Amino acid sequence: GDLFRFYEIDPAVVRIASDGGYFDFLGRSLAAIEMVVGDARLSLQQEQEEGVEQDFDILILDAFNSDAIPIHLLTHEAFILYADSLAEDGLIAVHVSNRFFNLMHIVARQGMEVGLESLRIRSNGAPRKYESLPSKWVLLSRNGDRIAKLAQALPQAYEDMGLKAARMAVIHSKREALMHIRLWTDNFSNLLSQLKPL
Repeated sequence: GDLFRFYEIDPAVVRIASDGGYFDFLGRSLAAIEMVVGDARLSLQQEQEEGVEQDFDILILDAFNSDAIPIHLLTHEAFILYADSLAEDGLIAVHVSNRFFNLMHIVARQGMEVGLESLRIRSNGAPRKYESLPSKWVLLSRNGDRIAKLAQALPQAYEDMGLKAARMAVIHSKREALMHIRLWTDNFSNLLSQLKPL
């Protein structure tokens, strides 16, 4: 009964994920799978204009771990689209792990401006696992109770995966701590302000 809708800008990625040669998740999934080829923000906007049902329980953004940051996915206008695409208790999960930029605060600030509470999560690299770099996520929702419950549940979930909760930080973003951050819009952004110190 689940539906997964993937937004992917590169048709080659869709082809590789779908042909069954290297990856078989799509072919084995019991959920309904939809693939939307094109820029995710533009595709979301077009769907809304055409009345395509969204009401996502979870909207995952995973486009910020390379050296080239797609700024248009981090602006105020983009976050209005994301918030409008959610179900009433929906959740946005933004993967912001990056070697050079710390995007956690700007994501939390953008979410706050459109009425979303946020939770920032940082976990250190897992020994003897595939990835030894820290992982950073920001979770956002209109439902403050959902954010609070996630903050309580995440350390135990981490332990259940065989990892030590002490290696993880879960921070509920406070409004007063974010107010000094200037909003990014389609007409203004400052990526250098988020550059990590050397």
